[in-house]
Amino acid sequence: MLKPNYRNVLRVLTFFLMLNTSTALANYKTTSGKIDFYAIGKPSMLKIHGIANALEGTMNLLGDEISGKFKVKMNDFSSGLSLRDSHTRSKVFEVEKFPEAEFIMMPIKVSSGEKTNFKGLLKFHGVEKEIQGELIPEFKGEKLSYHSNFNIMLADFKIQPPEFAGMKINEEVRIEVSGEAVK
Repeated sequence: MLKPNYRNVLRVLTFFLMLNTSTALANYKTTSGKIDFYAIGKPSMLKIHGIANALEGTMNLLGDEISGKFKVKMNDFSSGLSLRDSHTRSKVFEVEKFPEAEFIMMPIKVSSGEKTNFKGLLKFHGVEKEIQGELIPEFKGEKLSYHSNFNIMLADFKIQPPEFAGMKINEEVRIEVSGEAVK
């Protein structure tokens, strides 16, 4: 039976520690963030903008690859009209059944200030679906600012486009996410 050579074991461990330090994992926690949605209706003069200012999330940077996980309480969205917000929360988002949406971003290579395409898993309205979009990260010292956008189709998440008085929202909704995070 071979006895471990403790010096060699120590050398190997030191090597892996040094290797790990050179590609250290940086964890960023969201300190402020918001999600905007933009829906256009039929007729196209109907434009709805909703916003939630309570985005929670973390992003992990390993070398030049970033990944992340975010969630938002669906009850936090506001469009500026209380009756529309009440209808959206109860009948469209169904916040009693689906109180949160969550997004998990797959690891992608990024450069500060450069637009990069991403893929991830969006869990929304009881459905999990892979989505794609664009991300622009900005690294400044201990701070990470980010802006991303993507589109969803309401039917993909089992949502009937809302309608009122002969006006109906289009199937496609644009989502923009922005925020800041710190190490």
